[in-house]
Amino acid sequence: MNTYPIHATDRIFVRATLHGASVIELSISGIDSLTALIGEIRHAGRHLEGLANLFIRNLSQGWARTSFIKFYNRFPSPHTAAIRAASAYRAAQRARQSPSHPTDTPQKATPIVNLTSPSTPLPF
Repeated sequence: MNTYPIHATDRIFVRATLHGASVIELSISGIDSLTALIGEIRHAGRHLEGLANLFIRNLSQGWARTSFIKFYNRFPSPHTAAIRAASAYRAAQRARQSPSHPTDTPQKATPIVNLTSPSTPLPF
């Protein structure tokens, strides 16, 4: 049983907030299912990225629902892509410069046989 029925004649209000800011506000009619409504919300937020708080209110039937929606930035700008690539490059450089594990640090090689002293017997 669908507890949130939607008919094509219903008027629906949608608000999505991301990091405390309202990023989407829609007033929609002509949608006949919750799946189609989520599709419209995702289309409106195709430039967003992150987990958003979603408020849906059916003004015609009088119900309201809050939930979460994850937005994936489908069309990153070239500027955003360049920033991400530079950030990944700097992170890789930092990882190479600062070892994360004690065995990653280069160790000074210790000779097995001290060849500078003639009194040291050879190992074979």
